[in-house]
Amino acid sequence: MSLEQLEPLRAAFRARRGKPAPPIAERRAGFEAQMAALPLPADCRTEPLEFGAGLRGLMVSCAPEGAPLLVWLHGGAFVLGSSASYASFAARLSVASGAAVVVPDYRRAPEHR
Repeated sequence: MSLEQLEPLRAAFRARRGKPAPPIAERRAGFEAQMAALPLPADCRTEPLEFGAGLRGLMVSCAPEGAPLLVWLHGGAFVLGSSASYASFAARLSVASGAAVVVPDYRRAPEHR
């Protein structure tokens, strides 16, 4: 993330200083909106995945067909984020590693302890 992209996050933290945290649904929606603004490289492909038993995710690949697969559990402290919100980061990881990146959507707290 560039310093330019980081500035809206810093401003949001400064504005919230000393106030109670907003509800988790509101925090998630804001996070998803901010992350959706990050572009994917033009040569990357995304594909929704279903692993069975209701587990879904996303495959992001900037690598050639037949490249190795890397499974990456996105950040967000098991509270925020999704495969879609981290697609841009997964694309950078794909470029750096030469692998296609599989990002599962795992269950998050506090709903799932």
